[in-house]
Amino acid sequence: MLSARNTILVALVVFLLSLVAGTFSLMGPPDSNGAAVDSYGTRRDGIRAAFELLKAFDITVERCIEPPSPDLPTLTTLVLWVPHDDLIANEPAYLERLIPWVERGGRLVIAIPPRERKWAAAAIRAKLEGDNADIFSAIKLADVQSISISLKETNDKKASTKPPLDIHSETARQMQIRRSLEEAIGMHPVKFTNSATTVSGSFDKLKERVRRLQIPDENVGGLKIGEAVKTSGKIECERPGGERWTIAAAFQRKQGEIVVVAEPMLLMNASLGQADNGAFAYDLLADGGRRVIFDEFYHGLSVRGNPLWLLTKSTYATVAIAILALLSLELWRRAIVLGPPLEPSTTNRRTIIEYIEAMARFLNRGRGCRPFVLREVRAGVLRTISGRFGISQAVHDPEVIASTMSKRNPQDAEQFRQGMKLFDEALKKGNSLSETEAVHVLQRISRCL
Repeated sequence: MLSARNTILVALVVFLLSLVAGTFSLMGPPDSNGAAVDSYGTRRDGIRAAFELLKAFDITVERCIEPPSPDLPTLTTLVLWVPHDDLIANEPAYLERLIPWVERGGRLVIAIPPRERKWAAAAIRAKLEGDNADIFSAIKLADVQSISISLKETNDKKASTKPPLDIHSETARQMQIRRSLEEAIGMHPVKFTNSATTVSGSFDKLKERVRRLQIPDENVGGLKIGEAVKTSGKIECERPGGERWTIAAAFQRKQGEIVVVAEPMLLMNASLGQADNGAFAYDLLADGGRRVIFDEFYHGLSVRGNPLWLLTKSTYATVAIAILALLSLELWRRAIVLGPPLEPSTTNRRTIIEYIEAMARFLNRGRGCRPFVLREVRAGVLRTISGRFGISQAVHDPEVIASTMSKRNPQDAEQFRQGMKLFDEALKKGNSLSETEAVHVLQRISRCL
C-alpha cells in the first residue's frame, strides 16, 4: 500500500539513485561521443589525432577542463585550438592572466579560424561588442587580425573581415543557419588542396620537415599583422600565382612565446595525415619535448554550474560520504525504540456525574460525613439565595433572608423557612443522622432553589 511513509521512502530512493547516476556520468570523459571540435573529437574536425600523435612519441600531453592557470610550469605549451567565441567574450580574464606566465617562459599556441567561416558567432560579437573584443585583445595582440584568404585570387584583394550577412533574404538566412549548424558538428563539405610552405625566424627548424601543407581551398585562414607588431617567426603559404600569406606567426614575449595559427584545419583529424601536416603539428606543439596541455575550458567542457562534479574528487567525495553516513546513523537511532513497544495511553476523563458520585462515595466513608455535607450544602444554599435577592453575603440568618423573600413571594419564603428548620433539626442529631434522613433534608431544600 502506498502510504505517506512509503511515498517519502520511494522519493528518497529515486533521489539517491539519480545522485549516484549523475556522479558516475561525470566521472567519465566529457567527450561528446567524439562529435565536438576539441581534443576528444574523433570526427573530421576534431583534433584527437594530434593528441594521440604526441602520446605516441612519448610527449607528456593532457587535457585541462579547469580555467587556465598562470601557475603552470613554464616548460609547458598551452594549446587553445578553436576556443568558443562566447566564452572568450564572457570570461577573458583567464587569458589575460596568462600573459605573465608567458613572459616567464611559458608557450601559448592559439588557433582561430577566419571570421567568414564562423559568420554567426562573428555577427553576434560584432553586434554586442562593437567588433572590438576578441582573443587577440585578451592576449595583447590588438594589431593582429584573422582574415580569410581566397586561393582563386592572384592579387592583393583579401576577403572582407566582416561576415557576409544577408538580412534581406529569408532563404539566405536559412542557408547560413544550416551551414553554421553543419560547421558546429563538422558536417559541412570541405575541399582541400596542398600549398607550398615557407618558414622563417623561430620556425627555421621546420624547414626540412614542412614543405607543403594541406589546407582548405576556400576561406583559408590568414593573419593580418600590423607594422607595429614584431614577429619572431612566420609560416607562409603560396597562392597559385606565387603570392604568399601568413598562416601562422610567433610573437616573442620576454622569455616566452605566443604562436597564432590562422588555419585550425592544419591539425584536424582529416588533414593531419596529409602532406606535411603531421610533422607541422608535432614540431609546433612539442617544441623540443615540452609538456603539452590542451585547454578544454574554452570549449565549454568546464565544471561550472554542476556541483556534482565535486563528488568525482576523492577529498570532496569522502567528506560527503562521511556526512551522509552520520546523518543516516542519527536518523536510524531516532527511528528505533529500545525494548518492546509500549501500549498507547488513553486519556481518561470522567463526566461531572461520575465525579460527584466518586466524591460522594469517598465522603461517606469518613466519620461525621453527613453533618459535614449538610453544613456545606446549607452554607451554599444561603449564599445562592442571598445573591439572588441582593442580600449581603455576610448575612447567615435564615429568618432575615426569609423576610426579604416574603416581600416578593410569601409561599417561597415559607417553604425556605421549613426547609432550613429541617436542616437545623437534622444537624442537631449529629452523627446519629441516618442516610435516609439526610437525603430527605437535601430533597426538601433543593425545592427552594
